Amino acid sequence: MTGNTVHCPLQVWNQCHLSHWRSVGQQMSSERNMANLQQEADQIPLMLAI
Repeated sequence: MTGNTVHCPLQVWNQCHLSHWRSVGQQMSSERNMANLQQEADQIPLMLAI
């Protein structure tokens, strides 16, 4: 058994995993941005009320 047989699937697995986590990270950051926008929108009436 050579190192290539182990290394090749590992590379593919890493690539799949990286792209998966990248999409997860983008989804989380976009959700966080939406939450921040929502917080800012909630604060606007307070500023207007003052």
